[in-house]
Amino acid sequence: MGLRLCLEDPVVTELRTVFRANVLRIPEIRIRPLAVLLTFKAGVHFLGDVRTLLDRPFSDTEDTFLLESGMAVLENRRTRKVDGKLGGEIMSGFVQGMTEGRVPGAAAALGNARTVQFSFPNISRQYVEIAQLGRLLAGHKFARQTLLLPSLQDPRAIVRIVDSVITCSEFEMHFDAGDESTLSADTGPLAGDLASARATLTRTGAHGLKMRSEKRLTFAFTCVNVAVDMDGTLRAIAPSADAVGSPRMADGSASQWGEPAHVVLSRFPELIDLQE
Repeated sequence: MGLRLCLEDPVVTELRTVFRANVLRIPEIRIRPLAVLLTFKAGVHFLGDVRTLLDRPFSDTEDTFLLESGMAVLENRRTRKVDGKLGGEIMSGFVQGMTEGRVPGAAAALGNARTVQFSFPNISRQYVEIAQLGRLLAGHKFARQTLLLPSLQDPRAIVRIVDSVITCSEFEMHFDAGDESTLSADTGPLAGDLASARATLTRTGAHGLKMRSEKRLTFAFTCVNVAVDMDGTLRAIAPSADAVGSPRMADGSASQWGEPAHVVLSRFPELIDLQE
């Protein structure tokens, strides 16, 4: 499904275990609360905002139900060191998101860096309360006029709705001291390419780089299962029924019933690629 991450990484652990969030390989602005995801064994498909697929509008005409908060627990917290090759792939995904794919070859800026750590100076979370999400969706069905209805009714697919996104507009990379000369030689061309895409690249101290965009991008999100009848009616926000996304009980067993559970889309931590 995507790029495998370290099980013991503190940032990944916080996102996955505490928030039950899924991390994107390519951060993007279109993943917002109320986005519909269709998941098959082969991958995760992005369908768009649920409001564009329903039979009638929400009673709330404005996004007054959207809430926002900071995430101090993750700000400036460094990931584990990863080897330069994996660091380059992670960096390339962020650059692709910030520049909409207009700056290829970003990993070359890392040169022969042995290890890389990442941190995020300014993170925020935008979300819809689960109870509010249920009220918004109650009584709705997917419109028969939408060409996506057959996919939404496919028994092999699971319909999921994003209820919160974790966003950032910048990230930092930290390198071993011995990598400084390599970095100094290679960052100039990338900085120029980023500037043309309204993003910046600057040095942070002797052994670091900061990349910043004018827009806030979603790099992680949470989602819930939505039960859908064959006629397209949204029936319930349901507890996950699979081993990956199920809530865990105190004795370690999986719970099939009870409160809605956020769904972790991959059995092991990885950077997820979304498909159209």
